[in-house]
Amino acid sequence: MTQDTALARPDEIPANPLRAVFSPYLWLAGVQLATDWIAAVLGAVAVAAILLAGIIGSPLALLGVPVTRWVITCLNAISGIERTRLALTLGVEIAAPQLPTRVDETWRDSRDLLGGGMLWRQICYWTILLGWSMVTAADLMLALAMPGTFALMPIYYSAAGWPEDLPFSGGSVAWTICALAFAVLFFISPHLIRLGAHLDASLADNLIGPSATGELVQRVGQLESSRARVVDSAEQERRRIERDLHDGAQQRLVSLAMTLGRAKSRLATDTDPATRQLLDEAHAEAKLAITEIRDLTRGLHPPVLTDRGLDAALSAVAARSPVPVQV
Repeated sequence: MTQDTALARPDEIPANPLRAVFSPYLWLAGVQLATDWIAAVLGAVAVAAILLAGIIGSPLALLGVPVTRWVITCLNAISGIERTRLALTLGVEIAAPQLPTRVDETWRDSRDLLGGGMLWRQICYWTILLGWSMVTAADLMLALAMPGTFALMPIYYSAAGWPEDLPFSGGSVAWTICALAFAVLFFISPHLIRLGAHLDASLADNLIGPSATGELVQRVGQLESSRARVVDSAEQERRRIERDLHDGAQQRLVSLAMTLGRAKSRLATDTDPATRQLLDEAHAEAKLAITEIRDLTRGLHPPVLTDRGLDAALSAVAARSPVPVQV
């Protein structure tokens, strides 16, 4: 929930009670506070059922079933309904917390999820909401019902008679006290509803929304995954280039060096020293190039050896050899 858009509708409730009565934001906030107890009871029952199913199914985690992840996913779904209720009544957009993605063993995944706080924060929310809904109901009653009670009280008791046990009864004193009580409660009622809506949304944002620590851990995990993908891609490209050199350029240079060696042996009786020197230089350069490529590709298997085995690899080398070879 961003600071710019958080609690937009409660903040729109006018401080003037005469204007607040005609504000739709006041009545939407009242609906939010009035339905807190319904959401608390239904949510607590659903959460208890999910946790009970998770405890019963916990032995399946030994078989590799991600029970903890399923429990948190179901809790997120229940909390998603609550986030929707807050969005409809208070205009508060609370992002859903994201489960971290892992490829490790199930027990390690469960350990990280149990230690991450997402599960416990949602359990705390539905537990606290059971008690908090009573506070919001009292707040709503004080803000809406009590002003009406003091407004109608003198009219009713003037017709039916004032009870004897009241500290005041009849006359201008009773009307004055009721009028003052009505004025005070009527004036503070928008502020009471706004305060209750603020606290309601703040409780939800802190417990069923993404935490700052969780977002940081999620971003770090995404960066680590991205870095691993980049490193893996670079490593695969490096291996591809080196294996291409191993199977292509190196074999051709070996063939060239052997061809030059055969040419040197045939021209051993050649009396032209310039021709002899050129062959020696070409032969030396070819062997130097072979040495450098072997240094680059040392420790790498040629793809034909990896894919088709030793027989196919030796046959491919023999086929490119200038010297007749049988495998």
